[in-house]
Amino acid sequence: MNLLTLLNLPHLYAQIATGGGYSLMSSVVDGGGYPQMSGSSYTANASIGQGFFPARDAEKPLATSGFRVYEGYFSRPLLYDHTRANTIIFPSSLGQVTLPSNSMPIDYEPMLEQTPLFVSPSLLNEATQKLRSINGPYVQSPISLLEISMLTEDGALFSQSLSKPALMTLVYNDTNGDGIVDGSNPPVRINELSPWILDETSALWVRLAGTNPGSLSTAVEFPVSHFSVYTLFGTASTQVNFVYAFPVPWRPNFDDPARYGTLAGGITFTNLPSEGSIKIFDVAGELVRTINIPVGLFPPKYKWDVKTESGQDVVSGVYIWVVESGSNRKFGKLMVIR
Repeated sequence: MNLLTLLNLPHLYAQIATGGGYSLMSSVVDGGGYPQMSGSSYTANASIGQGFFPARDAEKPLATSGFRVYEGYFSRPLLYDHTRANTIIFPSSLGQVTLPSNSMPIDYEPMLEQTPLFVSPSLLNEATQKLRSINGPYVQSPISLLEISMLTEDGALFSQSLSKPALMTLVYNDTNGDGIVDGSNPPVRINELSPWILDETSALWVRLAGTNPGSLSTAVEFPVSHFSVYTLFGTASTQVNFVYAFPVPWRPNFDDPARYGTLAGGITFTNLPSEGSIKIFDVAGELVRTINIPVGLFPPKYKWDVKTESGQDVVSGVYIWVVESGSNRKFGKLMVIR
């Protein structure tokens, strides 16, 4: 497999440097940061270029170890060998994509743009606004947005589907490891991040199935069958499976606050979803209290003061709580001993 970091460098021209029967145009940096580029039969140690465009008949392949470098300045200096598996690392540490061998029918040059070239900003904004109107405030600006295009040797845009799916990884930021995407407001939980692809025809974002690859704790991995604009979006968490209340029983006047709680501490519901409600009923089925889960609640827990809707102290007894979020629901039991 070939591994190459693709740098979006401006076209800076310099006097051509040659040697060994070939010429290279661009500044190329290897994974260790040293200005070196190696192929199966050559190595170049320089930042070299020239300020003119030779005719296409001046192109001369110099190596075929995964890509070709052409003599003189050429607008497409790097072509990936489609018969090999290739991993392309995205700029700004956004992630990578791995194309299996022969997933493309011809050799190709990838174009990676954080500011899309082939899609208008108005179309991106329209798609994002549509998604936000459906999914609410947790859909914020696209996270790790990237436009991926493949060009053929003659510079044409490759628009067909891949014969084998590529595996894409997009990285997000959670520097302090608190489980929240850095800078998100309301807080987006990392386990609610999903990859999305832009449907340019309908101006819609379409959700894809993604997983955390494990080796990168702040990344989402997913297969793709063709190239377009990809991003990550967070959505509201409606997961209720892990909700529970404590302490149970609640005995604030007993001499063991660590176990039974206090009047000031009340009863805490934790692992709550991003939106929804908590309802407390007595054993007769009468509603005692409704608590709407605040938007942006983080950490995801809420303290109930053990009072009724009218502010009266809840009397001793057994109570049933219900947490609802979206179509999800979970029941639990409380005991109050005053």
